[in-house]
Amino acid sequence: TEPRTPNPELRTLNPEPRTLNSSWQFELESIIRAQELLAEIPGIVVEGDEIAEMKSLQVIMQHLISGEAITFTGEPLEGLQILNMVETRALDFDHLIVVGANEDQLPGNLSDSSLIPFDVRQLYEMPTMADKEATYAYTLYRLLQRASHIDFLYSSITSEFKGTEQSRYITQIQLELADRGHQQIRFNHIKSALHDDHKEDLHVRIANDDFARQRIQQIWEAGISPSALNKFLLCPLDFYYRYILGLGEEEEMEEQISAATFGSAVHQVLEDFFKEYVGRFPSIADLQSFKEELGTLLKKAFEKSYGKTDLSFGENYLQFSLALKMLEKTVEFEINESIKRDQIGLTNSIAEIESTLEATIPQASTNMPFPLKIRGKADRIDHEMNVVRIIDYKTGAVKTDDVKIGKEGVSGAFEKKKGKIIQLLFYTYMEAQKGTPVEDIRAALFSLKNYSSGWQYIIHNDSDRLTPEVLAHFEEAIVNCAKNMLAIDYFEHDSSSKHCEYCNR
Repeated sequence: TEPRTPNPELRTLNPEPRTLNSSWQFELESIIRAQELLAEIPGIVVEGDEIAEMKSLQVIMQHLISGEAITFTGEPLEGLQILNMVETRALDFDHLIVVGANEDQLPGNLSDSSLIPFDVRQLYEMPTMADKEATYAYTLYRLLQRASHIDFLYSSITSEFKGTEQSRYITQIQLELADRGHQQIRFNHIKSALHDDHKEDLHVRIANDDFARQRIQQIWEAGISPSALNKFLLCPLDFYYRYILGLGEEEEMEEQISAATFGSAVHQVLEDFFKEYVGRFPSIADLQSFKEELGTLLKKAFEKSYGKTDLSFGENYLQFSLALKMLEKTVEFEINESIKRDQIGLTNSIAEIESTLEATIPQASTNMPFPLKIRGKADRIDHEMNVVRIIDYKTGAVKTDDVKIGKEGVSGAFEKKKGKIIQLLFYTYMEAQKGTPVEDIRAALFSLKNYSSGWQYIIHNDSDRLTPEVLAHFEEAIVNCAKNMLAIDYFEHDSSSKHCEYCNR
């Protein structure tokens, strides 16, 4: 093949980058080299298949750039000198500082990329991995030979990408020198950490100005959702970014199926099936048939949310298998519930799927200059005899305490930021405003993770039937939230909130 020739036009961006006397010289050289590499991509596209998506282009760019190195040049008699390990054999050092002395760096991954098997290489006395490691060890020991003070620095911080174990050479040196009885050699192990005593205060406080109050009024007039209200309770600053400024969720390229995509796919499968039975309920035979088709339906749902990808291996396979298992157990629960209803003569029908609910709190109760509306979307609403059951599916776990109103009452649920209770109270209040008696409304969560718990209804005083008094307290708490949004002086991050999208950046 012909050697690669850089595009001469790229050099016109900076006529003399190598003679530039500035602290940015290395960065400029890096940019120019990257531009030269990117100029090769059109040739790759012409010679190969057409690039159909951005991900393919990204892979090509990473492959080109990762294989390149920028050569250091300098005056050998002055300034900082950079040598490789082999070049240090000609020099003796009095004080050595070995940085990055973790096992994954020293000696690092000495993998053998040869196509010749190890046994064949050994038989014909060709270099093997053992020889490569011996060469690396010799070079390091030669570097340490005449030093009187040696510092090995390694990190013990847990990371997904790097090992935290000290290099084998550190342990080897300690054992060898101790066995030989060197009295003049001392080993000191010092553990150091970075402290934030002098760290710049990055605490963000955003004033609740006229713009923010106007946006708050618009949100309430349009109808505030349980997720928005819970966001304010958990962290006012995150609420400001998400709803006042309307930043929305960050779009990220998923290498593996995320929790959001996982939940969307599972919900999509259930929604597509049950919406065909609005006004009635699927028979046991229908549910059995649905269970047998779950694998195909779930794969289509993942392709819709995540894109076409291979779900037959790796983490994506595990996520797919987990979702399939959850759905199978959910369908089995529905079958058992149908059998129980048939035995006692109960009838059940699906009233709505992905039902949009809303309600307006009477202005006489709010003493606010604008109406307070609430809204939400229930995954499913059933009519079982005279009972209206409002269901919301959760792919995560739901504990009994998550749906139980404690001794502090509804106001305590708001103070303790119990989002699941607030969500179920939203559903109950909105359904009650449609004219359904409170006693006939049963709002529930169904956790696909702990499916054996079945419908987990909101509990008050050991009963799953709420009273008008409970909804009156909920109405009062909602009004207080609206007043707090307007009265708050600053939107600040709540340190107890661990899932803010923008606060901790």
